[in-house]
Amino acid sequence: MKSVLNVIIFVLLSTIIIKPQSNPAVTDTSLYLKNPSYVIQTELYNIYRMKRAKIVMLGNSITHGANWNELINRNDVAERGISGDLTSGYLHRLKYVYNLKPKICFIMGGINDLFYGKQVNEVFQNITKIVDSLKSHKIKIVLQSTLFVKNGSPLFDTINERVAALNLQLKKYAAQNKIIFLNLNEKLSIDNHLKEEYTVDGVHLSALGYKIWSSYVIQILTKLNI
Repeated sequence: MKSVLNVIIFVLLSTIIIKPQSNPAVTDTSLYLKNPSYVIQTELYNIYRMKRAKIVMLGNSITHGANWNELINRNDVAERGISGDLTSGYLHRLKYVYNLKPKICFIMGGINDLFYGKQVNEVFQNITKIVDSLKSHKIKIVLQSTLFVKNGSPLFDTINERVAALNLQLKKYAAQNKIIFLNLNEKLSIDNHLKEEYTVDGVHLSALGYKIWSSYVIQILTKLNI
């Protein structure tokens, strides 16, 4: 079981877990900063030339896995996904969303938190804090379901039980607060498992998976006239 767990760690985080290089500007020792991709990507955000974007895609490696401007045929999308990121990491990098002054932000997260053993309620609370913070900056929100992982391991089944519990809370919260909730699992999953044709490794999406996801994004943007 230990060897299986190590493989799943690698797949979920999509990064080599090594100690980040010393950065005198970073004094926070939180778990999200132990992910070297977090340090690298946030430093890149500081030098990217795009200063304004109508749309921001906020997430982890699943969001980070495709070129969103290419996917939806636009040039005003900023992708802010970081491989292996936790929702606590999102909270500490929201300035990179605010700075772009977007009209709308699509949020997906939580799978890495659940894998690390975070409680469903803790993940839910982090996501609601993210939403509240973005709303305070007059940014419209699309709250996307946390994706299930593919069947094939008892550990994955346990994660999927918690994914289902998290999504129930997110859907209820979205309805109560008049936030758009995009339930991608309705199309991409079956019986609380990611469909094989939509994933390349049990966790991350295939091109067909991204095609379906992007079609929903386009529909929402068209409906909102963005």
